[in-house]
Amino acid sequence: MDTEPALDAKSIRSIARRALGSPDAVPGAWRVAPIAGPLRPTTRIYRVEGSARAGDADREWSAILKVVPHPVTEEQAREVEVYRSGLLEALPEGLRAPRLLLMERRPDGAVWLWLEDVAEAEAAWDIPRYALAARHLGRFSAQQLAPGTLEGEPPYLSRGWLRGWIEANASAIANLASRQHDPLVRRGYPPEVASGVLGLWGRRGALLDGLDRLPQTLCHLDAHRGNLIGARRGRRRETVLLDWQFAGAGPIGADAAPLLGATVTEGFLPADEAGALEEAVYGGYLGGLAEGGWRGDDRQARAGYAGVAGLRYTLGATRFLLPMLLNAAEGGAQAAALGTTVDDLARTMACLFPLFLALAAEAETLLAALAAEGGAAPVS
Repeated sequence: MDTEPALDAKSIRSIARRALGSPDAVPGAWRVAPIAGPLRPTTRIYRVEGSARAGDADREWSAILKVVPHPVTEEQAREVEVYRSGLLEALPEGLRAPRLLLMERRPDGAVWLWLEDVAEAEAAWDIPRYALAARHLGRFSAQQLAPGTLEGEPPYLSRGWLRGWIEANASAIANLASRQHDPLVRRGYPPEVASGVLGLWGRRGALLDGLDRLPQTLCHLDAHRGNLIGARRGRRRETVLLDWQFAGAGPIGADAAPLLGATVTEGFLPADEAGALEEAVYGGYLGGLAEGGWRGDDRQARAGYAGVAGLRYTLGATRFLLPMLLNAAEGGAQAAALGTTVDDLARTMACLFPLFLALAAEAETLLAALAAEGGAAPVS
């Protein structure tokens, strides 16, 4: 059972005033509700809301409290440092992070991140809304591609994140190779899919090396629907990006990949819309790159996007999907936490794997062509 954080009147007064932008606000009653998702069990997240008297008016306020425990993981520490650094205060037009209201170091060593509670203005995203988010991410990538941007990069940002994410699947891939003919496994990995995934595993090093030779930019690396809020500021539509635990260097195109991959693998859009989404996301991202001033070879962006998507949602999915197929009890519980069933997830992935394997193959072809022309070297 979740343990409610120990809040006192002094803390509530400070947060209510910051949330309202009113230094003299006098808070009244408040309430706390946990909102942590199932995949981040050690970082606890709460919505704290209440009322306050500000001037001559009674106003409602709310804030998000993210409790980062002690000792922290590398990823948890990274998000704290990203907020502490001020890095998120200069994101390009259309993209922003929740405003940091307050950061507290607690007596037990935990860090409390008090963040702006951003309202979702567009709960049901259609494909054009994903394209707009991709456009915003493209602007961010272009901003961070400027010469010298990653020089002297703070040590807390990730390096080689994608390679580590993929290599973490080694035991699961070995299990797939030995169990590929199991009827349970074949629900998600039909023979042609299993063969494709195992073949890509054998070629992963060359593909990862090729991605490393592309222009590198600062990436969020987990920009999927669960970490995005569609907000409005006046008449302007904004994409608010949450959860900066993976942030670091990655190839151009990387941030568009989960916008496609996680959207369809986690059921935010039906699998039969994957083709239309793929076209819209890449087109939006490419448009954002141009708006941000990038004038490089579009094949580099395509190779980065296709390669990251192709690796993450084939090899990178195996350590999550395969145990669910092989363990009915645990797999069912995990699938339920994602709002689906193991059978539905297996059918969805069996349909989607060919798309991602094709993207990986496309990236390999593009990277080979760029290397032959001398055009896959990082921009300096």
